[in-house]
Amino acid sequence: MDKPTIMEIGPFLLAGFSFYGDPFAYHMEWENENEIGQLWSRFYQSLEGQPEFSKIVQSGGIMYEMHLLHPQSKATGRYEVFIGAPYTTPAQLPVHFLLKNAPAKRYLQYRVNGTAIVDDPEHLPIDRDMHEFGYQRDPTYHFVGYDDQFLGMDRLDESTVLILIPILES
Repeated sequence: MDKPTIMEIGPFLLAGFSFYGDPFAYHMEWENENEIGQLWSRFYQSLEGQPEFSKIVQSGGIMYEMHLLHPQSKATGRYEVFIGAPYTTPAQLPVHFLLKNAPAKRYLQYRVNGTAIVDDPEHLPIDRDMHEFGYQRDPTYHFVGYDDQFLGMDRLDESTVLILIPILES
């Protein structure tokens, strides 16, 4: 893992699919069969039926997985996962896809490599790094970014993902 950096990104819209619940109730993290894996599968299957939309969405070079905690998430273990790609023309969004707004914000960005990808982002030294930069984290959501350095579930040991932790504005 590289040293984290501060990135300013957004605002942007993500076009994709959403799940709310416990994504690991029936299968462990980083298994294709868990709810997040099934969400990605459904997303890609839906893209197959929308070739023009698929071309636009996949041309951006990055896909995001957004984990959103709700007020009851700590007590229930359920939260929202939204997966998708940046998209700029909401009026042309196919009917089965949803839009999520990603606000303009500063993020603490980590590049996580190899088998460390399967570790929960909470294992990262987020609080220490935020403190070093003089910031506090927004605990309500975070992103996992999959760009051209993510080579697939079958090649995690050779892959890299981005972890983006939002910074609270004072």
